[in-house]
Amino acid sequence: MTTIALFGAAGKIGARIASSLRDDPEYHVLYVEAGEAGLARLGERGLEPSDKDKAVREADVVILAVPDVLIGVLAAEIELALLGPIDLDRCDRPTIDRRMLGRERW
Repeated sequence: MTTIALFGAAGKIGARIASSLRDDPEYHVLYVEAGEAGLARLGERGLEPSDKDKAVREADVVILAVPDVLIGVLAAEIELALLGPIDLDRCDRPTIDRRMLGRERW
């Protein structure tokens, strides 16, 4: 069984993905939402929200069904959650964009 962390699970695209994967026995889906409205929509569908950090640690696959402007921020947060603190002055990995790390987090 593959575990999937689905960020934005109650949004337009996330809800479609959630519906497609919900009853598939090959997947265990961890539904991640940030806002109260999204959490309420998950509840209306009978889906249990997951903590984002826990979901990232447990997932085999992470799907970011969120607005484009959040993808860079979330990708950086996911990388930090998986790898722990990083010394950005010594980091040359292109996946971390210092400009994105200063923005509001999801």
